[in-house]
Amino acid sequence: MSWRAVAFTGVLVAFPIAAVVLFFFTTPEQQMLLALDHRQPRWYQFMTAVVIHRDADHLWANVVSFAFAYVAWVQLIRLGGQAARGRKIAAIALVIGPIGTTAVSLLAYDAVLTVDISLDRGLSGMVGLMTGLLIYEVVTICMRAAGDRIGAIVAAGYIMVMLLTLQTVNGQLPPLFGGGGIALLLIGGGALAFWGRTRLRRWGRAHPELLFTLLVAGPWSVFLFVGLLPPSMQGPDGLTNVVAHGGGIVLGMLIGLLVQTDQVPIPVDGVSTGS
Repeated sequence: MSWRAVAFTGVLVAFPIAAVVLFFFTTPEQQMLLALDHRQPRWYQFMTAVVIHRDADHLWANVVSFAFAYVAWVQLIRLGGQAARGRKIAAIALVIGPIGTTAVSLLAYDAVLTVDISLDRGLSGMVGLMTGLLIYEVVTICMRAAGDRIGAIVAAGYIMVMLLTLQTVNGQLPPLFGGGGIALLLIGGGALAFWGRTRLRRWGRAHPELLFTLLVAGPWSVFLFVGLLPPSMQGPDGLTNVVAHGGGIVLGMLIGLLVQTDQVPIPVDGVSTGS
């Protein structure tokens, strides 16, 4: 399937582009008017807060993360023959994404009213949304490619690796226990791949680009998942980040779930099937 079929999804790139332009070409005072004022939020701030950042490090971390999540997601959409679905998802995310992630952030603030949080800003919620879309698409591709039973096992293992990695990196599990659990899951995945090597080899030869994308998108989605969630819910930063960033991930997965997967065979690489 050609890139032209998924060109409309590029509207989502407007968010990081707007963030860069506003950071470098407007004054801090102008930017603060667009950040979400928790005490007296204005309606337009629910759309604009996601493109305002406190400093350059904050900006570039979000822009790079968003770019990697978007490219991996749109590749899976394109190679999986889901261009029409991808366009619907992009249209929904364009409108619902900033409003939903900013509203969730406001709810998180309401949960810690004793903390002095005046302004909220940043693309992190939208990075979470793109990560949720990416995670959902990785699971969907695995289910479609490997079949319901094996696909469900692979998807469950993938999610378990994410959770164990998060808990191990954040110190909630001893490294030996967490690392051992991840190693066991990877060994189990390797054994499953060896058992189904004939089918896997055949599928990989028919879809080499998609297989390579999955091998990159899987670890990257784990990295994004871990990076978005703080080590603890203790304190204002912990609670608000868990709710706002985690809320973005959940919202992305819900959008992916609600926009039904097109029941079409995964196209063979190099063959355009249209959409």
